[in-house]
Amino acid sequence: MAELVYFAATSSENIARLDKLADGGAYPAVRPDVVLAANLPVVPSEIVEGFSTVSAPLVRRIEHNKRESQTIAATCDLLLPKLMSGEIRLRDAEAELEAAQ
Repeated sequence: MAELVYFAATSSENIARLDKLADGGAYPAVRPDVVLAANLPVVPSEIVEGFSTVSAPLVRRIEHNKRESQTIAATCDLLLPKLMSGEIRLRDAEAELEAAQ
């Protein structure tokens, strides 16, 4: 069921709907009661379970890829300036990376 809620909440249609409902001057936000009022279709439990069975591994992979991307970006941010400035050479970068972890 969590996967169904995740995909429904993050769908482009829902994001556009919530964007239109956001209020506030300096920091537009959607009130929790507006989010809770969102309608989800009533789907037979067998279909929800089947959807979860198929989509759960995909959601886990998405989250894994996000974490991996953040690690790669942090590594790039750490090493690229040092490589460009000549502070370290390519063969020294691996040792630098291991020390940072």
